[in-house]
Amino acid sequence: MGMSPGGLDGALAAIAGVRLGDPAGVEECLARLVRALGAQGAAVHLKDATSGDLHPGPAAGRPAGPGEALEVPLRVGGETVGCLLVTGLPDAGAHDARRAGIALGLAIRTSQLFEGLQARARDLDREVRQLMAMQEIARAVTRVESPEELALVVARQARRLLRGTAAAVVRPGPDGPVVLAQEGTPRAVAWTAALAAARSGRVQVLPGPEVAVPIPGDGTPSALVVDTDRGVLPDDDADRLETLAQQAGIALANLRLLDDVRREQERRSAVAAALVHAQEEERSRIAEDLHDGPVQELVGLGLILDALAEELRAAGAPGVEAAARASSAARGAVGALREAIFDLHPMSLQQLGFAAAVRVVLQRAEARGLATAMHGLDAADALGAHGRTVAFRIVQEAVANAVRHSGAATLTVSAGEDDGLWVEVTDDGRGFVLDEIPTRIDEGHLGLDAMRARARLAGADVDVRSEPGRGTAVRLRFPAA
Repeated sequence: MGMSPGGLDGALAAIAGVRLGDPAGVEECLARLVRALGAQGAAVHLKDATSGDLHPGPAAGRPAGPGEALEVPLRVGGETVGCLLVTGLPDAGAHDARRAGIALGLAIRTSQLFEGLQARARDLDREVRQLMAMQEIARAVTRVESPEELALVVARQARRLLRGTAAAVVRPGPDGPVVLAQEGTPRAVAWTAALAAARSGRVQVLPGPEVAVPIPGDGTPSALVVDTDRGVLPDDDADRLETLAQQAGIALANLRLLDDVRREQERRSAVAAALVHAQEEERSRIAEDLHDGPVQELVGLGLILDALAEELRAAGAPGVEAAARASSAARGAVGALREAIFDLHPMSLQQLGFAAAVRVVLQRAEARGLATAMHGLDAADALGAHGRTVAFRIVQEAVANAVRHSGAATLTVSAGEDDGLWVEVTDDGRGFVLDEIPTRIDEGHLGLDAMRARARLAGADVDVRSEPGRGTAVRLRFPAA
């Protein structure tokens, strides 16, 4: 059987786009490779990341007998990731088999990195959802009037955390379960799980699955139950729900003392500042995880791809442009991740000051076509670290709102002092009717409301001025010390 150079190029191109998680796709690529090489069969053995041993993987064509196959090590950047075994290869096909080994090795390494990034992204998504759920419960304590209202927030956040179909907060009663609040309609077995968790103080998982966790506290025993339809419940989902229930227990206990807490304004401000600090600490941790994990891996992948392009160019082999494009895509992904890292944790705010951090935000607005200006922002550096962080987050949100919604051509961020320190974001966009803000919030537009809440945590206030056709001004004011 003769080899087909054109067919080989097509087989190598197919290999470059296949993922290890698609066994049928890998086998189809191997079948094409067998035909292109004029061989009788091919198989891939993959290196176990833990033991380092090679284990049989996808195969196509006739299996190899003992000592019958040509073994081509699959190496990327000096690391062996597997082995390609080719059966019945013509005498002149060894060079092409090695070319196939280069393509397979790169595809395997790329797939491993891709799957690793996907796993990290899933973990990050779960962590962010848990953080958001806990923050929502913490915020609800200051705005609800009854345990039932807070329980509804807890049930809603628990359902979202586990992507469940329903959730409820339940406590035992003399005649059965007493439902404090529910989101959706749990199946009947969920009430059994909730009562068992509340009475035993232990996590309960029933087929379905339904998971119920006790809500700790010094009052009547209660439980948080979530009804899902995702088959077997992962252990870490139960752990996350238990952590959320602990937060709910704290929130419910705090609610019982709310009247006293509200009279202790100074204490409340300290607790609120601690919550903001915890949020920024979590943002910092997530940013560090992104920087030390996916960013470094993508940088390394780009270097590997650059080296591969040079090797292919030196060998006069095809695929140079494909490797260069892949390297460019990796660098682009690094840039996008670094922007996300800045949004999570703007290092320039601590290192270079308020004006430098805002300049980065405005540069992004300029990339969207807006003209921008800054005036007097060094005044904001007189704020403490907590105040600067709050001011930056509000400027960040106001600029984002202007870019997304205002249709403005120019955007200005200013700061100054009169009877206190102020920071203001103005635009010349379409504006809006201030009386419509409550309606907009009910519809889910929480930007301005979130700014005011964040400002209150720092002892400041936010004033918004806007008229249709005359732009918008968002001013953050800190009272004089």
